[in-house]
Amino acid sequence: MDYLEKGLKQTQEKYGDNSLETTKVCKEICVLTNILATEYLKNEAYDLSLQILQRAQLLCGVNNEGKAIAYNNTAHYYKKIGKPKVALSFFQSALHIEKELANSKNIGDAHLNICAVLSQLNKHDIALLHGISAVSILQEILLEEGSLSKERASVLAVAYHNIGVEQEFMKRVIYLI
Repeated sequence: MDYLEKGLKQTQEKYGDNSLETTKVCKEICVLTNILATEYLKNEAYDLSLQILQRAQLLCGVNNEGKAIAYNNTAHYYKKIGKPKVALSFFQSALHIEKELANSKNIGDAHLNICAVLSQLNKHDIALLHGISAVSILQEILLEEGSLSKERASVLAVAYHNIGVEQEFMKRVIYLI
């Protein structure tokens, strides 16, 4: 991490904060730090994961795509350690950034993550709205592109499932015979 930060500072000094070169280095650092942080999270090295995620948020600079990923991963960290309200805040921040990005393919995922945390917090009516938003966005991508990757199709299936779960929590179950 120290070497990455040092390299970024050298790039900023040489080319300027808003240069194409600095933006490229920021993007690469964001990718690397997020990968590293999620690996630590998977291995339950929570303190290291959080430290790297916090640094990733700072190192992303003006790279909003990377910052959204860092916020999303930070939210997963807080969700995993049992702090759903903090997780919700980070998921909402990630969604806000994703909405500002041109051609973002992660808005549906962000709504789905928010749906899951709201459900955990027993806010099923709002969770349902985010589940519906996720389905709507993913279906729109399907219509625009003509197909979904297996990963996107899985996310769409989970979104449909979450809608059903939220409706069941709210006693809005429809039985088909």
